[in-house]
Amino acid sequence: MGHIVRLLKKGEGQKVIDDYIHEGFKIGEVIQTGVISHDNTANNRQNVIERI
Repeated sequence: MGHIVRLLKKGEGQKVIDDYIHEGFKIGEVIQTGVISHDNTANNRQNVIERI
């Protein structure tokens, strides 16, 4: 597991994590505003991102 942590500390790894967090935040916003429903379909990130 140490090698994964080392990779995530690099700039490229941080960008991946930041993008993932930002994507999750956007999904939460559209659920809150009612654009998508809060059910199991919200777990399919590919379909949800296409609809945002």
